[in-house]
Amino acid sequence: MKRLGLIINPMAGVGGSVALKGSDGVYDEAQRRGAVPRAPERTLRALHALRSALSGVCVVTCTGRMGEAGALTAGLTIETLIPVAEPTTAADTRRAARAMAELGVDLLLFAGGDGTATDVHGAVDDRLPVVGVPAGVKMHSGVFAPTPEAAGALAAQYLGGQVSDTIRREVMDIDEALLRAGVLAPRLLGSLLVPQVKSLLQRPKTRGTTEDALRRALGRAVMDELAPDALVAVGPGTTAGAVMEIYGLPHTLLGFDLIRGGRLVAADVTANDLLDCADDLHVVLAPIGGQGFLLGRGNQQLTSAVLRRINPSRVLIVATTDRLAALQGQPLLIDVDDPEIAATLTGKRRIITGPGRVAMYPVLRP
Repeated sequence: MKRLGLIINPMAGVGGSVALKGSDGVYDEAQRRGAVPRAPERTLRALHALRSALSGVCVVTCTGRMGEAGALTAGLTIETLIPVAEPTTAADTRRAARAMAELGVDLLLFAGGDGTATDVHGAVDDRLPVVGVPAGVKMHSGVFAPTPEAAGALAAQYLGGQVSDTIRREVMDIDEALLRAGVLAPRLLGSLLVPQVKSLLQRPKTRGTTEDALRRALGRAVMDELAPDALVAVGPGTTAGAVMEIYGLPHTLLGFDLIRGGRLVAADVTANDLLDCADDLHVVLAPIGGQGFLLGRGNQQLTSAVLRRINPSRVLIVATTDRLAALQGQPLLIDVDDPEIAATLTGKRRIITGPGRVAMYPVLRP
C-alpha cells in the first residue's frame, strides 16, 4: 500500500482577498477583516481527485486542521498522526515534513503557498518527491500544480506507478513584510523533487523586461478603451500598472487600485471593496510572465462573488506581444473555484497588446 504524506497549512491564502499579500504574521488581522482560509477547501478538492483515480492509499498526516480533518472528510485511511497544537506554525510544517521523510512516505502532498513550500524545502530537501496544492496567495514556485484537481491527479499518477521520473523545480518566495511596503523582492531558495508530468505542473514564472515606453503605450491603449468616467480596478503587476503611470498615480504592485476619471478612488482594495462596486466595474488584468496565469495567482481579491457580478466584457486583458510569444502557444490560465464563472471567462479572449492592436488568444481553466 502506498503511503502519502499530507500537510495542510490551515492559514494559507487567508490574506489574499483582504489585500494583505499573504498570510505570514497577519492571520489575526486577516480574520478581523473577514477573510476565510482557502487551504482546507482546495485540499479537499485535491484529495477527492486523488481518491477517484487511485485506491489503496494510506495517509501519514498531522492532527486537526493540518491534515487529519481533510483526510477523514475525503474518506482516506490514516496510518499515522503527527500531533500538532493550535494555532499551528511554520515550525510545525517543518517538523511534520521531517517526520514524514524519516517515516519513508512515498510522496508528500502539501497545501499552501510559497511560504509553505519554503518550509517544506528546508525540512526535506531532496529526500522525497512533493506536490504542491495551490492554496496560498503567492505561488511563484514551480512545485505547484495549476489547480487542486491537477495536484490530486499528479499525486495519483505517481503513487499508482504511471509516472516514476522526478524533476527538480524551483522554490521561490517573496519577503511579505517588504511586499507590504511596496518592495518586490523574490528570492530563489533552492529546489524540490516533483513527479515529472509537465501538463500537471504550473509553468515557472519569468521576470518581465518590458521597456517603459512599451508599457506606457499599453497603458494608453487601455485608456482609449474606457469611457472617461469609467470606474476601473487596476490589477497587480507592472504591465497593468502602466495605466496608473499614465495618470501619474501610485500603483499597488501586488494589489488592486480603484480609479475614475484619472483620479485615485481607493488604493489596495479588498474583495469586499470590489464587491460593493462590482456592477459598474471594469477590471484591468495582465497575465503572469511565464506562468500565464490570469486569475488565481496574487489577485484573490477577485473572488467568485465579485467575478459573478462583473460583466466579462469589462475584464480588459493586457499583455505585450513578447509576453504572449513567450508562452509558445500555450493558453492563458484561470484558477477559479466556480466552473460557471470560468465558462464566462474562457475561450478565445481579446487581449490588448498596444495602441490599436489586439490579439485573440485562448484562455482556459486547467
